[in-house]
Amino acid sequence: MSKRFHDTNIWDEDWFIALPKDYRSFWLYVKDKCDHSGIFKPNVITFNKLYDCEVSAKKALDLINIGKDRIVVLDNGRWLIPDFISFQYGNHLNPNNRVHASILRLLETNGVNLTSIRGLKEDNDTLKDKDKDKDKDKDKSSITPAQEIYTYYAKTIKSGASQDAIKNITKLLKIGVSKEDLIGRIDTYKKVLTAKPTDFIIQANNFFGEKARYKDFAPQESKLKAVDPNCPTCKGTGFVYNQSISKNEFCRCRIKEGK
Repeated sequence: MSKRFHDTNIWDEDWFIALPKDYRSFWLYVKDKCDHSGIFKPNVITFNKLYDCEVSAKKALDLINIGKDRIVVLDNGRWLIPDFISFQYGNHLNPNNRVHASILRLLETNGVNLTSIRGLKEDNDTLKDKDKDKDKDKDKSSITPAQEIYTYYAKTIKSGASQDAIKNITKLLKIGVSKEDLIGRIDTYKKVLTAKPTDFIIQANNFFGEKARYKDFAPQESKLKAVDPNCPTCKGTGFVYNQSISKNEFCRCRIKEGK
């Protein structure tokens, strides 16, 4: 039987207490059933059948990630717990350690960059490509409109297929589709998902790509302001979760006066 550290303070955390009973159990299940690198293959149907619960993957991500990204959806559809490694193993991964080496292989296999793991400290044994951080700093100051739109889609709807999505968005911008129009259509799609939750989510590359699924969702610029990436309430997503009605709503930072 494998053993793991467990944060007993979780029972005092407001976000955890506010979760519906089935989703509290599901979060504990995810932490226990993920592999030793903190990566979990979603199996909501199995969980529901085994434990007589009614959990939706989409709703689970919305609820568990309130206030903080506790689960990150990888490009291959698997879920990563960013805090798992540092909590279980400390701030450093040593490739000369058999367990740590296995973790590094799993992360590489699933396309996870070590710099995305919260709590890990860079040293010569782990993050060997120090120039990556410098490149990231440069990228932050020169982010393109297409990258901004993809980032908004990833935060609001779902991450994944980023390179193809950004290429497709760039093409749309070149033919005259505005950034505001695409953001508005993302907002509309989010509203549809909120009103009628589903486990099927349109990938960003399909939303903006040849299938042009973005055309299915009329923009809402007339009703909303552009998302504030620095908003402390919604963390730049444009939405907040309303516990009383168990639904996401537009953040106040997006509501125009008089609306």
